[in-house]
Amino acid sequence: MSPSIMLLGYIILIIICGLISIYYILTYYKLLGRNDKSNKNKPSKSKTNLNNLKLTTYKLLGRNDKSNKSKPSKSKPNLNNLKLTTHFSQLKVHGWILAAIFLVAFGVTEFIIYHISAAYGLALYFIILFAIIIYSTIDTDKYLRQLWMAIGLVPLIRIVSLVEPVIQVSTIYWYIIIALPVLLCIYTIARNLHYSIDDIGLNTRLPLVQFIIAVTGIGLGAIDYFILKPQPLVEGPFAQLIFPAAVLLVFNGLVEELAFRGVMQRAANVLGSLGWILIAAIYAILQVGFGSILHIIFILAVGIYFGFVVKKTNSIFGVSLAHGLMSIIVYLVMPKIF
Repeated sequence: MSPSIMLLGYIILIIICGLISIYYILTYYKLLGRNDKSNKNKPSKSKTNLNNLKLTTYKLLGRNDKSNKSKPSKSKPNLNNLKLTTHFSQLKVHGWILAAIFLVAFGVTEFIIYHISAAYGLALYFIILFAIIIYSTIDTDKYLRQLWMAIGLVPLIRIVSLVEPVIQVSTIYWYIIIALPVLLCIYTIARNLHYSIDDIGLNTRLPLVQFIIAVTGIGLGAIDYFILKPQPLVEGPFAQLIFPAAVLLVFNGLVEELAFRGVMQRAANVLGSLGWILIAAIYAILQVGFGSILHIIFILAVGIYFGFVVKKTNSIFGVSLAHGLMSIIVYLVMPKIF
């Protein structure tokens, strides 16, 4: 493929990412406008929502609604609670089924990319992205729409990473080239979902714990190296590894954790207390290209570990450092030693 065609393809890809970002923003404000109009036309719903909020609050605090003492019949509030519980149960089932379908679609597409044709896989990712965009706008539940919008980062990341470099540059620089449009998409979706910096885990909460978690990336990297035995990304003495190490730490570790554990895992809370495991599974299935089942299993375990840490600490600081150190050990340090 000629460099001019690859350059044109990369420009088109950037335009597509921008258009998708604009589409997400316009769709959100369109839905927001509909909600505002519906609230104005139906003022009585505010009372219903307030009652539901009171029922939920009393349920969480383990109290009974004091107003029910003066009412002879308790069947009506109990019926409302039952309907509310049934709604959330159906919501979780619906969300898990559709999420499982997307997970299988990602796995099949990765297999096609590395074992049949990268072009076919790229086309499939565009189809998957289109389907996710549709579901993020037509799903009847607000929080499921947010989940589909967040999961839309997966095909976006893969589409960007599948574009070949237009010039002969080092793989290290290619990490930067890939990360820039991905960061744009992460920022746009996070803003669209009204996630604050703290919401996506960009904080230094529990610094000692985060430091310990970060150090574990060294051991994880050593294990993964003996699974993959990759070639070094950079040739030369250890002094020349400083810049590549910084690139892997920021544009690989931080960016990927920001996407998966920062945005996607937060949105997956709608699936219940185990929603974060879905994100770990998605991250693991994207490793099909390495051609090692053991590596996929190992990355699944690492993803579960990272996801659990973020769930408990509400910070991606430690896992981002661990992820970056893991990549540094696998691709820079261990190949020099062994």
